[in-house]
Amino acid sequence: IMFKAGCAEKVLKVPLFIELHGYGFFAGRRNLGTCGDLYCRAFSFYDGDRRAMIIYTDSLMVDDAYARELRMKIAAKYSINPDYITFVATHSHSTPPLFRKGFCGFGIPDPDYQDYWKRTVMEVADAAFYDEEEIEYAEAGKAPLAQKLGVNRVEVEKNITDATIRWVKFIRPDGSCKILLH
Repeated sequence: IMFKAGCAEKVLKVPLFIELHGYGFFAGRRNLGTCGDLYCRAFSFYDGDRRAMIIYTDSLMVDDAYARELRMKIAAKYSINPDYITFVATHSHSTPPLFRKGFCGFGIPDPDYQDYWKRTVMEVADAAFYDEEEIEYAEAGKAPLAQKLGVNRVEVEKNITDATIRWVKFIRPDGSCKILLH
């Protein structure tokens, strides 16, 4: 059985002084610079019959209308079932808002940034598609975290934090790692 995987990423350039999503009901929270890059990443998986993609973006959330629009474009371009295209957002509050759903104070979307974000999604999806290469095997597991990462919301009353992180690794025929997702 043939299996291929591809990946791509691009730094999202956030213009200075553009409004950010913020941490609550107030307007005017502006980008004054970043302490780290924001990314848009794509992962493409092909089993010889079906293709799937994961689009991962540093944003507070991805608007359902945007996800539907981009799923249709990606699906048409690469003959992928739209149901096999997943969007993931990191839920970062230090990113420009992509949409506005009738509530104020969470940042006013910038139309230029919205268009830029959509173009970037298409670019990384395209690059991941063309980056596909044969995968020998995949393995999955879990590993201990070096530091506490959030709160396990399943057992909030016990304040238990899961001390492990789950991962899946896709290995090339030469034994090197193509993709590590965690």
